[in-house]
Amino acid sequence: MASPITLEQLERRRRGMLIGLLVGFTLWMGADLAHRLGTLGSVPPAAVAWTVGVGTLGWVFYLFNFFRMVRMKRMLRRDPALAAAADDEYRKHLRLKAFATAFWVLLVLQPVLGMTLGTMPIRIGARISLIVGVVAAVGGFLLLDRDREAG
Repeated sequence: MASPITLEQLERRRRGMLIGLLVGFTLWMGADLAHRLGTLGSVPPAAVAWTVGVGTLGWVFYLFNFFRMVRMKRMLRRDPALAAAADDEYRKHLRLKAFATAFWVLLVLQPVLGMTLGTMPIRIGARISLIVGVVAAVGGFLLLDRDREAG
């Protein structure tokens, strides 16, 4: 069955969705982190109210892009040839490098967070680790993928 979408269009859409997921996740979790810090008194009370709105917008944007990604995945299941072309060895290698990048970023982050445990609750440190890990993995993949397209 011929696909109504080309590989180039698919890659542009996938890149757009990943950027959307990254932006949405960062807004959502960043606002949640700011809200949690605000309840500890680290953020001015007026700014804490904004975190709910920004976090909700980030969550909606994240979900929108997540459902776009699910739709694309279903479309790829119907076209195995396009799915195989979209998930070639180079993409698998990029994913592995992106996760390795995130691993090393988190490995460097942990001592920094460990030094602040006396002044910061562990749940905040765990939240920071989660945000940094996801942003490093997805951002690393996008940066590595961009380098391929540029050169």
